[in-house]
Amino acid sequence: MKGYVPTPSDLADRIVGRLFRDQVPVEGDRILYPGSGSCPFGAAVERVCEAHEWPCPEGHAVEMNPRHIRNAKARGLQHVTYHEADFLSLSTQTFGTFDYVVGNPPYAGIEKLSDDEKDRYRAHFSSASGRMDLYFLFFEQGLNLLKAGGLLAFVTPEKWTYVESAAPLRRLLGSVHIEEIEHIREDAFEKRITYPAITTIRKSSPSATEVTLRNGETYTTALPASGASWAAQLRGAAQLDIDTGCVLGDAVVRVSAGVATGRDQIFVINADDVPDTLSQQWLRPTVSGRELGTVDLASPPKRFVCPYSDTGSLYPEDELGSYRNWAESHRASLEARFCVAKNGKVWYSWHETISSAPKSYLKMLLPSPTSGSIGTATSCRVIRFITLYRNEVPISKTYQRI
Repeated sequence: MKGYVPTPSDLADRIVGRLFRDQVPVEGDRILYPGSGSCPFGAAVERVCEAHEWPCPEGHAVEMNPRHIRNAKARGLQHVTYHEADFLSLSTQTFGTFDYVVGNPPYAGIEKLSDDEKDRYRAHFSSASGRMDLYFLFFEQGLNLLKAGGLLAFVTPEKWTYVESAAPLRRLLGSVHIEEIEHIREDAFEKRITYPAITTIRKSSPSATEVTLRNGETYTTALPASGASWAAQLRGAAQLDIDTGCVLGDAVVRVSAGVATGRDQIFVINADDVPDTLSQQWLRPTVSGRELGTVDLASPPKRFVCPYSDTGSLYPEDELGSYRNWAESHRASLEARFCVAKNGKVWYSWHETISSAPKSYLKMLLPSPTSGSIGTATSCRVIRFITLYRNEVPISKTYQRI
C-alpha cells in the first residue's frame, strides 16, 4: 500500500506496552495488524508477552505487498496468520472483530491516490473528506473491526488532530474514548520529520483524554466531539485558558506553507552542483524547514532555480535565456507534473503561482513537518530570524528579510 513507513522495533515495543498496560491479553483474544509491513508489531507482541508470561493473542496481519509479507514470515512469528489483502476493503462479516488493533498506518495524501481510489474511499468512509490522508481511513476501519471495549493504538502524524480535512475523523472519534495522545519526538522515524503521536482509543463511551507533550508535560483534557480542531486542548495545560483577543491575521499579511514547485528535486540544487551554464540571474539562496536553525543563513548551502521576476511575474519563454536550456534538460519530468498535465500550467513554471508581495516584508520562517516547504531568500543579509516549535516554548533566533 502507498505511504509505507517502517516502524523501529523500540517504538513498536513502546506502543504494544501501552496497548497492554490496562488490558492484559488472555486466552482467546484476537489482535489485528493493519498495513502490517514486515510485522514489527507482531514481533513486539511476542517479545512483550514472553517477558510478562502472557498468552499471545491470535494475530492477523493484513498487507497488500507480497514482499513485505515474505519479510514478515521470515521473522518466524508463532501467533500470526498473514492475509495478502487491502485492509480498507475488509468487513466484519468475513473477518470478524478484534480485541486489539495496533499499527503504523500508511501516510499517503490525496495527491498520491488515483481517481478510482478517491471515489471508492469517499463512498465507504465518512473520514474520506477534502484533502484526506490514508491513515484517516485506517482509524475509521480500525474502529469498524474493533470489538466493543477493545483497544486501538496507532502511531501517526499529529496533524489529524487539527487540520480541517480531518474534521469528519475527529467527529467520528469523538464518539469513543480517546484514552491517550502521546506526542513523541519529531525524528522517531529515521530520516523523517513527521511530528508523530501515539493515539490509544477504547471503543467505549467518551471520557477524559490523557495528553503527553514532547517536553514531558502530562495533563488530562476533554476533546470536543464537534469536529473542531483539538489544537487548543493539545497545546499544553498552562495554555488551555489563555485568550489574548488576538489572532494571527492581526499580525501578518499572509500565511503560506512555502513555495510549491511540484518537483523540488529538480528546482532545489546544492550550491556546489549548480551547472556553470545556468546564470546567477535564475538562482536564489534557499533553506528548507529542517535546516532552519542548523545552517548559516548568511551562506545557505542550496539554491532555488526561479523563473519569476522580483514582482512575482513568470518570465516569457523567449526571455528565459540559460534558464530555458537548463529546464529543457528536465522537460519530460516538469511536463509530467499534475499542475501541467491536468491543470494546464506553463511547463517551466512552479506548481504554485508565487505572491508578488514586496520584498521589504519581514517573514517568519517555521520548521515544516516535511521536507517540502521551502523559504527562498532574495537577499542573504540576515537581519533577524525566529524559529517556533509546535507545543514547545518559542526559541528566539533572528528574522530574515526575504
